[in-house]
Amino acid sequence: MRRFRTGMAAIGLIAAPLAATPVAAQETDVAEALPADELAEAQAIINAIYPPGERDAIFTKMVNDIGGQFGAAAMQGPIFQEPGIRAIMDDFLSNLGERLMPTIQKHLPQIIDATAVAYVNKFSLEELQQIRAFSQTPAGSRYFRESPELLSDPAVAAANQRYFADITKLQGEAGSEIRVKVQQYLAENPDALKRIEEAMAEAN
Repeated sequence: MRRFRTGMAAIGLIAAPLAATPVAAQETDVAEALPADELAEAQAIINAIYPPGERDAIFTKMVNDIGGQFGAAAMQGPIFQEPGIRAIMDDFLSNLGERLMPTIQKHLPQIIDATAVAYVNKFSLEELQQIRAFSQTPAGSRYFRESPELLSDPAVAAANQRYFADITKLQGEAGSEIRVKVQQYLAENPDALKRIEEAMAEAN
């Protein structure tokens, strides 16, 4: 059961970056202070990578690919040998992108805008123009269009599964270590435990 809980937690950690907005609250003000020509070039590049009309489908597939690869690596042990439980997890992972889509749709515009700001911060106008020009060539257009698809390439999927298998093992070991330390701390500091319990009671 510990492996099951660890796996479920890790799925959330894997999917979370796709909906994270570390600078979303600031990107509008920052963008307004940037040169308009540079920002326009950056937005054109992002549109080449993630065409506006295809973004939902692209991100849904990316989440499903990553979730499936993680599941193949992490769902090991007796609990996942039970056909019914395995079927439940397979169904969950196969629909992960759709489950997360409302959150992705909520934050994606901010993520896109923030990424454009990051491009302007990282590249000069000349470099942005060169990248955008490349994106408009047949090779460049296909490169940007196919890049998200690389997640589902068999070689990438196999490498990711090996990585996730090691990460799952390390997460389990680290989780046990942290749990012991936290339990020891709370046992030695009953006032801290009381404060936590009171705060949780208020939150509920």
